[in-house]
Amino acid sequence: MTRTVPCAHGKYLRMEARPVSNRIVTIKDLIRLKDAIEHHRRSIAEYGTCLDAFRDELDRMEVVAPHDIPADVVTLDSRVRVRRVGNATGQVWTLTLPERSSLSAGRLSVLSPVGQSLVGARVGDLRGVAVVNETWVLAIEEMVFQPEGVGVLRAVRHIGISGA
Repeated sequence: MTRTVPCAHGKYLRMEARPVSNRIVTIKDLIRLKDAIEHHRRSIAEYGTCLDAFRDELDRMEVVAPHDIPADVVTLDSRVRVRRVGNATGQVWTLTLPERSSLSAGRLSVLSPVGQSLVGARVGDLRGVAVVNETWVLAIEEMVFQPEGVGVLRAVRHIGISGA
């Protein structure tokens, strides 16, 4: 399944592989992600369309309690080995909020196109993502660490979702 969404500078974000309806997010991550989208859409306004599309995708994901998330699902602060299909070696990334991201330290912003494609994906999934002038297909190979899997449950300070 492929879904194409217009983004900044005439670029398009293409999401492929597992349908969005099969992706899973915890309620706490959902709140944190929606807050991050609202906060950062002001500072990176040229990517507003991409962030709106990501927010729409989040709305279609299955939402579960943190203790109910399967151990192979990528959540915020998960450390995951991802390999670009066609490359021999993979990269280990920790999926973080933008203010904590540092590619040189292996911390990938959840609001980046690659980060957006990883949220709610599972080990074994292939995810397509537009990067610069090409589309990468990423294979999620290994869950190195998932905070919910070891009982790390984060407090949410701001509730920006009605009914949550």
